[in-house]
Formats: sequence, structure tokens, C-alpha cells
Amino acid sequence: MWRLIYLLILTSQLCLAEKKMTSVLNPDFDLSQLRGSIFKLQVSSQKLDYKRPWQGSSLRQSSGTGFYIGNNRILTNAHVVSNAKNIMIQRDRDDQLYHAYVEYIGHDCDLAIVVPVDTNILRGIQKLSFGELPKLNSPVATVGYPTGGEQLSVTKGVVSRVSNRFYVHSGFNSHVLIQIDSAINSGNSGGPVIQGSQVIGVAFQHLRAGENIGYVIPTPVIERFLKDTQNGSYDGHPLSGMKTLLWTTGSKAVQKYYSLKKSSGVQLAHLAWWAPGNQHLKPGDILLKVAGKTIGVDGKIDLFGERISFETIYDLKQEGETIDFEVSRNGQAKKVNFPITKAPAHPFGPYEHRRGSQYHILGGVVFTVLSLDWFATWGKNWSKSLPTFLKHLFYSSNFDQDFYGISDFVVISHILPHKVNSYYSSYESGVVKSVNDQKISSFIDFSKLLSSTREQFIKIDFWNLPLPMVFNREKVKNIEEELKKNYVLDSLVVNKKFADGAVQRSDVE
Repeated sequence: MWRLIYLLILTSQLCLAEKKMTSVLNPDFDLSQLRGSIFKLQVSSQKLDYKRPWQGSSLRQSSGTGFYIGNNRILTNAHVVSNAKNIMIQRDRDDQLYHAYVEYIGHDCDLAIVVPVDTNILRGIQKLSFGELPKLNSPVATVGYPTGGEQLSVTKGVVSRVSNRFYVHSGFNSHVLIQIDSAINSGNSGGPVIQGSQVIGVAFQHLRAGENIGYVIPTPVIERFLKDTQNGSYDGHPLSGMKTLLWTTGSKAVQKYYSLKKSSGVQLAHLAWWAPGNQHLKPGDILLKVAGKTIGVDGKIDLFGERISFETIYDLKQEGETIDFEVSRNGQAKKVNFPITKAPAHPFGPYEHRRGSQYHILGGVVFTVLSLDWFATWGKNWSKSLPTFLKHLFYSSNFDQDFYGISDFVVISHILPHKVNSYYSSYESGVVKSVNDQKISSFIDFSKLLSSTREQFIKIDFWNLPLPMVFNREKVKNIEEELKKNYVLDSLVVNKKFADGAVQRSDVE
């Protein structure tokens, strides 16, 4: 009898546990109401060869996901449509493909807006609405077209973490993101992550080194992107140009030295020469608060119900808005307020994903702009493979006074063999310092100076090479047509900046 009662109690407990687990995993949404607003994107793309910037790589076919957000717009990831030559969209349960183009693209936040050429196909489609940042351990569902089949796929999971982390596509930026434990695979990118009947983010990357670690672009970043595009262009997330030291204010000695009353804040170690806060903040300042929120010794603040980097506040601002800091300077508390302005051109930003690159070929020596895209030609582990000086430029050029005011570094990316340059094979990867003793601050200046000089000799000095490169101006002029013919070059000089590489409206009309 007692054994029977025990089994009944145990069975009841198991049923309750199963019901509780089901309620955690079930995001409680009606897929039939949402799937008509979801699209598969089929993309043909071609990247630029930054070592040989007059040519492109082979054509690549890929796919991703997007969803309708109203006003004839489909939201997806920037990396899904980057360098796209052709974009076709297909609505769930529809057998027709439709041409589309990129209206706006934000490589820094990995978001893009795609519009079909024939907007009539969007009539009657329900737009998906956005919800707030979800709580930890709350259920979500990832919807899209991942590898493994042709049909729409749904995977369920929970929110594992909210943090500020690196966005892979840009190779440069960090923003707030959501970590979930449901699978995000190739093809899921750009698809909605659903909670209830609302979108709480866009699936965009996963951690290969772990299991079931997927990342989602949350609504604060999405809303910032959409607001940024309201004026007809995308300006991007603001860059602070600040470099801070974490944890140091936890030291009793540091607290006493800087007359701090308690363990709090982070030290401002450097400000880039282009930083918007240059006239208001100073290296050595201890940042105590941002927007009224206390900054811990770990550089984190209470935001969205979690502790994440204080720079998230700055990162989500729009150009023209203001930022408030409370700092300790020379032992005195001070309030600082300044507008967030667009930073002037500076040497290194996100991957560009452009239609073409600037270059100037002099005597068969190919000069181009030093960029993350160029660094990437050194392979996946380029940050470790680069020569020491190039690493220094990447990590420290914004804070090294020798490089203040330089908007572009010019590098030798390739040498087209010719008797005029046969002695210069070891100069590849040289970074230009000056031309005929005139310091170079941009690629445009460099190219114009080479084209306009009337000196008998052209002397090019480098930051990372002990001796200059010297050419006889007349001799290099005389071999220009020979170089163009031998290496099938349309032009030896391209000094204009190109537009984004993704297919635009003018390309499809």
C-alpha cells in the first residue's frame, strides 16, 4: 500500500517537473502568424582582392534569412548581403524568387535593410514588431533557414547571458548582445529570434569553440540602427577613442594616491587624437559615473538588468546627442558633458566591404591604403602573423603621437616585377612616411603628390624601413603603358573612395 502511494507521489512530481520544463522551453508563439513575414535570401557575392586591388575574388553563393519590418523593408544581417552582386528573396511557402537590393547597411552593427525591386509582393504581409531585451533564462525561438534543409527551421532555447562583446563581421566593434543556448548555424543569420509574439533580436553569430553558444543582436542595437537611417543615410555607432584601465582603482595605494574615497571607477589611460571628448576628458581622469550610473572597478554598470561595460551607454548614442561623465581629476570630483560628434577619418575602422580600393602603381610598385581588409590578406590569424611594426600600427597608432593627424597609412601591397623595380623586392609591406621629404597624412595626398611632382627623382621614405625607395621620374613614366599591357590593367591610379560593395537600387533598375 505504502509502495503504491510512493509511486503515485513520484509520478505526480515527475509530471509537474515535465510541465515546468515545458513552460520554460516553450516561447509561446504562434508560428503560423509569423512565418509569412520571413524570407530566405539567396546571395551571389564577390570580395575585393586587397593585395591586388584592381581585381576581385571568385564569385560565392550563400544564403541567409530576413524578416519584414514594415515600409517595404526586410531586416537581415550585413554579412548576409555584403559585397552582393545579386540578391534574390523568397517568402516562406512561396515558390517564386524576387530581385532585391540593399537600402541601408551597417557593417559595424552587422545589420542591413533589403528592399524588393517590386514592392507589390509585400502587400498584405504582417510586419513583425520588436520587444524589449529579454530576461535571463527566459524562453526564445530562433527562426530561419539554416544548413540542413530547405524548409523553415525553428529551434528553441533560453537566454543565457546579456553582455557587450565583439561583433565578428566588423572585425572592430563591440556592442551589447544576447547569448542563447539554441543553435545558430549558417543560414540562420538575419533571422528573427522570437519571444511571445515579438522579435527580441536578430540571429547573427555563434562561438565555434563552445557548444550551443549562439549570439543575437538585441533590440537596443536594432532600434539605434533604424533611427540612424531616418535621415536617409547610415552614420554608424560613435567611437569614443578612449582606452581605459580596469581594476586598478581597486588598489588601496591607487585610491590613496588619487584621493579616492572608495574603490570605484576606471582610469582613462589614453585618448585618440580624434576622440570627441578630447577637450573635456584628460588622460589620468578616473571615470566614476556615466549617464548617472556608477562605474565599477571592472568597468561595468547596471544596465538592462545586468552588469555590462559602461561603454555601452556611449555606443548606443546617436551623433549629436550628449554624454555625461562624472570624473575624479587631481582628487576633485568634476562633471563633464560633451556632444558626440562624428570622429574625423582615422587609420583603422571596421572592414570596409567596398566595391573597390584606392591604389597607385609607381614603377610596378603597388601602393594602397592600409586597412583591416588589407591585414586580413595575411590569413585568419593575421593579428598574430603581422610583422611587429604593423601590429604596432594596428594596436597603438591612435595613441602614438608620431601618427597624430594621419587619416590613412599607405602601404606597399604588391610589386609587379619589372627591371625598374627589381632591386626593391624586400620593400613589400613598407609603410610610407614621406615623399620627397613631405610627410604623408592620407592616401589622397600621397597619390596627388606622386602625380604632380616635377622632381627628377621620387624619393619615398618609410616608417618601418631604414632606406628610401628612389625612382627616376621619367623612367617610371615611360614604362606605364608597358605595365598596363603586361598586367592587363585599366588604370595605374585609382584615388577615389568607393561606395559600399552591396548591390544598390541603381544596380537593379
